[in-house]
Amino acid sequence: MWAAVEELGVPVYLHPREPLPVQQAIYAGYESLAGSAWGFAHETATHAVRLMLSGLFDRHPGVQVILGHLAEGLPFLLPRLEHRLGKQKDGVGLGSARRKVSEYYIDQALCVLGDDPGHADLRSFALDGRIFTLQNLDRWAEAEQTLRQARELAHRSGGPGNAAWVSAAVLRYWLGQWDDALAELGPVDHDAPELTASFGAPRLLDRE
Repeated sequence: MWAAVEELGVPVYLHPREPLPVQQAIYAGYESLAGSAWGFAHETATHAVRLMLSGLFDRHPGVQVILGHLAEGLPFLLPRLEHRLGKQKDGVGLGSARRKVSEYYIDQALCVLGDDPGHADLRSFALDGRIFTLQNLDRWAEAEQTLRQARELAHRSGGPGNAAWVSAAVLRYWLGQWDDALAELGPVDHDAPELTASFGAPRLLDRE
């Protein structure tokens, strides 16, 4: 099936569904959680992670998979997921993937978006997610490189680049470069939505 999907160049949307009856024991007494309130995201995100760990995107790099509902929470869970899988690298049940989960997830998104100016906002969001993941894994040099890509994108697209400035400020913050972090926030609209999604930014604003 996946070979046919890749050949056709069409995306596959993973639509959420309730867990199978044999998997619903954890919802006993709280059946309302099995649906869209909680179970949908849990089931779909788990399915997506299994696909990434299976080596699917190594065998079929052209396959495109779409996740709905803010990617079922995966962008916010990727740093922890990748960190803990790295600690369990000698364990069992890790699949046959050749790359890190974040590389499949974020790089695949960037590949799909391409350089289309109409997707500049989405590409900026994906780059911000990559920076956040890399800094949580202490991969500072790669985070810096991705930050440069985000700034180049902001320059090419002609947008305000709030996300790039905020990402830079948060990265400087975690590196202990306090003054540089505050300086990065200089051009940013402090009411911009990017601030609400970036860890560390509210604390930097408090310091100002």
